[in-house]
Amino acid sequence: MKICFWLGSYLSEEHIVDLGIRSPNELISSKVAQRNFIEGLLKYVDYINVISVIRHKDISKILRKTVKTHSNLQYIVLYALGLLYLDRLFKLFFYKKEAQKIMRIQNNDKIEFIIFVYEVTSGGCRAAGILKRLFPRITTVLIIPDAPEHMSPSGDGFIKKLLKKFDRKIIDAHLYNFDKYIVFSSGLVSLLNIDTTKSILIEGMYNDDITSLKHSDVFRTQKIRKILYAGNLNDEKSLRVILDAFVLADLENVTLCLYGFAKPDFEKYLNFLSKKHPNIQYKGFCENREKLLDEEREADLLLMLRDPNLEYTKYSFPSKLFEYMASGTPVLASRLDGIPEEYYKYLFIADEYTKQGISKKIKEIFAHDTSILTSIGAKAQEFILNNKTNTIQVKKMLDFICPSMIEKEANANV
Repeated sequence: MKICFWLGSYLSEEHIVDLGIRSPNELISSKVAQRNFIEGLLKYVDYINVISVIRHKDISKILRKTVKTHSNLQYIVLYALGLLYLDRLFKLFFYKKEAQKIMRIQNNDKIEFIIFVYEVTSGGCRAAGILKRLFPRITTVLIIPDAPEHMSPSGDGFIKKLLKKFDRKIIDAHLYNFDKYIVFSSGLVSLLNIDTTKSILIEGMYNDDITSLKHSDVFRTQKIRKILYAGNLNDEKSLRVILDAFVLADLENVTLCLYGFAKPDFEKYLNFLSKKHPNIQYKGFCENREKLLDEEREADLLLMLRDPNLEYTKYSFPSKLFEYMASGTPVLASRLDGIPEEYYKYLFIADEYTKQGISKKIKEIFAHDTSILTSIGAKAQEFILNNKTNTIQVKKMLDFICPSMIEKEANANV
């Protein structure tokens, strides 16, 4: 019997509905990434205990524990105060307590335990180390989507800087105690000095249970063609380059639609720009994921543009790229160190992150016949569905972590 523990920050749809959490402040990309891993694991293991610690601003909900149980899945969630890194302590004690309680009840030689810790946090790393000492048979796995320094809360105050420095020392002391490491970018291995024999690149995955994948030519019958950008709008400087590039391109009958949560000042600027240029439409944060997926399939071009000079792009994979490529719509992307080379043959590439460079590339793309764009989008979709689904990527991960688990699965299906 194979039982997994997922120590992270995942909220199921049930919890989101119960709590009324529909805030654009939620880390949507992290939620989607964790869901894809969990749903992929369910195809290979017998049971998963998802143990999450979630920051919550409502004091009345702090330290509230909720449990949702299904036939092969259990969600255990604690709402914690994130003030002054206190959520790290909550993670340490809650992860350890809940996992230890379950393992003591179920511990026997016939059960294989794997503990997955999602993201590099001091609480998660310490909890996994303690559990490994208590139950030496378990396999501990650290999933690293980003460099730790790019995940910590920002702040210039003396106390925050001191706490951040102290937190990083704790991480460094416990980072190398895991059995295996899953990295989203190859640069993370050298950055964190991880043993290459213990690590594997799994840059993320696409959920192959999502329906209505195929791109229909019906979507291309509109007289107005559409470029779409959906995602984080916090990097105002980089986004202004994209906006300036679109204005400079001056394409006839082409609109630029932006979806995402923007800070108040930048949101004001986007609304101003939309009035000044009617072909720029700021749609705000889209709570309906299915609607957004439809919008991506209906678009003529999707933008995955990041400034390659920014440090974080070396150590992270833009998870939105899976969703974009699976839509069947062509994608214009930046060449980033965090994206493996195999992806680029299915993308349009903006070699310069300047308004002139991006503008020129957009005009080149729209000069192509629509049949060429449809073909490029279809090939990208085929690449994702044949190579990067959560069924395929999780099998690759488990083959690396514990080959015997996959071998048993294969033998059981013979």
